[in-house]
Amino acid sequence: MTDDEILRLPFDIARHKAARYLDLEIMVAPNGTAVYALPSHQEFLIKRAMELHHWTREALMDACPPEFYGDFMRWLIPLAGGWIPVWPIGILDYPLTRPQVGLLRRLKLAGLYRGHIPASKKAAAGEAL
Repeated sequence: MTDDEILRLPFDIARHKAARYLDLEIMVAPNGTAVYALPSHQEFLIKRAMELHHWTREALMDACPPEFYGDFMRWLIPLAGGWIPVWPIGILDYPLTRPQVGLLRRLKLAGLYRGHIPASKKAAAGEAL
């Protein structure tokens, strides 16, 4: 199976590990579901935000407050439903759900993720994981 064929399939840790030359570039939903970040993390978030808010790309760009011009993806994450971008070396500093934390742990155990795994939103608020 080629890397392009793998990218068209749902994300699977074992299948991804078998693809030696494929970098871990995924998006993780609040429920822990992962998909490949196609065509990129930012474009994935833009598309999701446009769909959720029924905005055109121009309307989305116009809605971005000036204070987020330099931190656009942090602004996009909640607008896109809380999907987080994941790279092999880490994630953005953004509050995670328990399922997102769980997937990061599984990725780390599989040797695909080398970044920090923060506590979930609930754990950060004082509840046990």
